[in-house]
Amino acid sequence: MRRSLVGIVPREILARRTKQIGARTPLLMLEKHWDELQSICRLPLCSSLGYVHETELLKTICDARAGKMVSLVRLLWTISLEYWLRDVVARGLVEVPAFCPPATPRQELPVSA
Repeated sequence: MRRSLVGIVPREILARRTKQIGARTPLLMLEKHWDELQSICRLPLCSSLGYVHETELLKTICDARAGKMVSLVRLLWTISLEYWLRDVVARGLVEVPAFCPPATPRQELPVSA
């Protein structure tokens, strides 16, 4: 494929051996949607239902934003779970069980990375 692109694509691009596109994308997503993530992490439904340990979720999100090594796939699955649970409850398809502990106000997530 590289040979077929000679003369079309600049030599520097053809000579690259790695593509760092995918590694930074989830981090950019966290940064872009930081305000929204803060609001859902104040009262995480997945934590109230017992699926996720709330303090660990908050710590992992902050660690990822700070560039520390975290399992991004699991973090994105957990964020997806939270959004899915909120959608299901908002549509009235599922009621939040009475046994769920009441959510308490949470501290703000750190603004600086």
